[in-house]
Amino acid sequence: MEGDNQKRYSDKPLDGPMKLINEFFERHPKQSIFDSMDDFFRKTFIMPAFRIYTEEKGDTFIIYAELPGVEKEAIRLKLSGDDLIISVKQKENAPDRSRTVRLPSYVIKRNMKASFQNGLLTVRLPKQKEEWIEIE
Repeated sequence: MEGDNQKRYSDKPLDGPMKLINEFFERHPKQSIFDSMDDFFRKTFIMPAFRIYTEEKGDTFIIYAELPGVEKEAIRLKLSGDDLIISVKQKENAPDRSRTVRLPSYVIKRNMKASFQNGLLTVRLPKQKEEWIEIE
């Protein structure tokens, strides 16, 4: 009888817990709690930004903003000190998207010109002419 008890306990002693673990992994949810949290924060708080790049050509400082699918009427430009703020008004209660570009000190802000064509906003600012100081 003592041998029977020993045999009974030694036959797959972890069968119960292993079965539970196997069932858990077979029936696991398609998304983990972390994936669900990531999705929540992506949808709720992160606004897709738009790409901005700058270049200098001769006496002009140029800012480009890639805005595919945006209508010209939805774009707003604002000068605030040494910053140019490019804002895009979103549709359907979505928050506006905006980017700020720090303007170099050598650009002339009052002569800014902007154009929008094929999803590309181009802002041109003339640069001040270099002033050389004569040494006496």
